[in-house]
Amino acid sequence: MQLGKWDIWVTDKEDMKREFKPIFHRYGYLESVAGGKSIGSHFTREVLKDPHHLLFERAKASELSGEDAFLSAKKGDTTAMAVINEAIEHLACGIVNAASLLNPEVIILGGGVLNSSEYILPRIREIVDRYLPSLVEMKTSQLEKLIKVAGLGKQKSMAIKNLLKNLKNKNERLSLNYLKRKNDEEVIGELTSHKGIGVKTASCVLLFAFDRNVCPVDTHVHRILNRIGMVKTSNPEKTFNEIKSHIPEGAAHSFHTNLLRLGREYCTPTNPKCYECPLERVCA
Repeated sequence: MQLGKWDIWVTDKEDMKREFKPIFHRYGYLESVAGGKSIGSHFTREVLKDPHHLLFERAKASELSGEDAFLSAKKGDTTAMAVINEAIEHLACGIVNAASLLNPEVIILGGGVLNSSEYILPRIREIVDRYLPSLVEMKTSQLEKLIKVAGLGKQKSMAIKNLLKNLKNKNERLSLNYLKRKNDEEVIGELTSHKGIGVKTASCVLLFAFDRNVCPVDTHVHRILNRIGMVKTSNPEKTFNEIKSHIPEGAAHSFHTNLLRLGREYCTPTNPKCYECPLERVCA
């Protein structure tokens, strides 16, 4: 069970009697009372009631963030603690409601909860254990944390989870081996049919997992090939389509990795080191 999939739960019956306004367009109730944006908004309103609060001037200038609230709570700020405890109660009630209906063995919490799990989880567990009629294990998702170093951790983790779910539903197993009997175009078409997976990711699977003679094109490869005049294209996908039939057999892996290194060390987006570049003589 993933928290973001059931943020429509209403955990305060009084709010059902009033006109509910989501924090973001089409966002559900739970996100609007316990999400990072809503916590920051609530914290800002409470701070503005106290001119002596350390963050009063900041709150007057601009809205405080959920992170501000958590940092303040960890330092013992009673205003922040009250705001966050209220949000935690909404989260816990949502978990109790959903778990009572769905009876899961494990609940995995992800997203913003990961940033302050040491503060949030003990209180959530306390409430859940008190009101839930059966035991349930709660874990935090590690995927986003593990791949965060590569950038865009949230988007990539969602794409990976979506792919795994689709593979399980379609093939009843978590494997891409069934794609090995397909040609390059078929593999790309199959993989890009999954939300969050583009041509570059699909071509990386072909090169690194299936050992195909395919050169993935990211921003570095696209930039370099256009600068040296091999192609004249407007985006990486067009560059990929332009070069894919011209890569000598067995050359794709070294071609791709060397272009990546060249783009990071010499042919940078701004202030390229042209006079040190090994391709200066052939550069257009």
